[in-house]
Amino acid sequence: MIARRNVLKLIGAGLACMGSESAYADSRLELAVSDPASLSHAAVYYAKAVGYFQREGLDVDIRPSKTGALAARMIASSGADIAQMHGVNYLRARAASGADLVSIATMAQTAPYFMVLAAGGSDTPEALKGKKIGLGKLGGAREAALEMMLQNAGVPPTSITPVKVEGGLAGYGLILAKQIDALVADLPSTTQIRSTEADAVIYPIYSGVPGSVFVASPSRIRVDRESYVGFLRAVRRAAEDILAAPDPHAILKSIAFVADLPKSTSVESSILQLEGYAKTWLANGRVNLLRNVPAQWAQATQTMSQLGLAPKSIDPGALYTNALVDQAAHPEP
Repeated sequence: MIARRNVLKLIGAGLACMGSESAYADSRLELAVSDPASLSHAAVYYAKAVGYFQREGLDVDIRPSKTGALAARMIASSGADIAQMHGVNYLRARAASGADLVSIATMAQTAPYFMVLAAGGSDTPEALKGKKIGLGKLGGAREAALEMMLQNAGVPPTSITPVKVEGGLAGYGLILAKQIDALVADLPSTTQIRSTEADAVIYPIYSGVPGSVFVASPSRIRVDRESYVGFLRAVRRAAEDILAAPDPHAILKSIAFVADLPKSTSVESSILQLEGYAKTWLANGRVNLLRNVPAQWAQATQTMSQLGLAPKSIDPGALYTNALVDQAAHPEP
């Protein structure tokens, strides 16, 4: 466990290297992220803030991407070296174009999506049959996660009616107004609802697909393997710090130096979000921190194939590699 003085020391180290990371780095990596204001990227932001990338000889430039699909195209066009994206979006990119991509690590073993119902609602997927389900976006990763949860529960995804609605308390208000029966919410929206609606029924959506993966080009990895290993070593060290830190406030203060987090979100809400995202990192146990879990990828490809979201011929083993993350797990020489 990190002592408080050590956390503050790390923050000081991060401040000392602000604006000068590239001056000492041997290699530069472009990282594309589809939601730069989200704490789902906390491990990356913390690694940059406290100088862990610099320690690996890396200058990591974090670049925003509007969607996961665009992040995949950025790698294909050499506009980025790594992308952090939802597992569904990665699988779709591979299925759509056979892109030269591979998952080099899984950050979130499960997606941070939740089913929200009014007080007294059932917390089982089977009870959603025939219901109107609110979604912030139709056709995105949330809807795919919902369909996969239903498919795995034996409920035909065609038996529900997806409805585009606002998230958070506005979406929950539509439930109370009986305009929809349930709402698919992300972690920030769920945190907001829980803070004011203590009786709401909320349960995680388990689709079987990794919630967040780091994706790169195999051809580029072969050219500069050590940079990718160094990147994952820094992210792993940052994740372990966050998981062990006794003071989440210090972690958030450090992250705020490199990430433009929403000003409207309270510190208490940000801490709950940080803790929520961190739980997804350990959903398959600490032993699998950052690892691609073979059984999970096998289940994900099977379910997506059943739903027509991926070709039946896709080989789960070709979607990922643990070689880099396993090498990164060992201390540097």
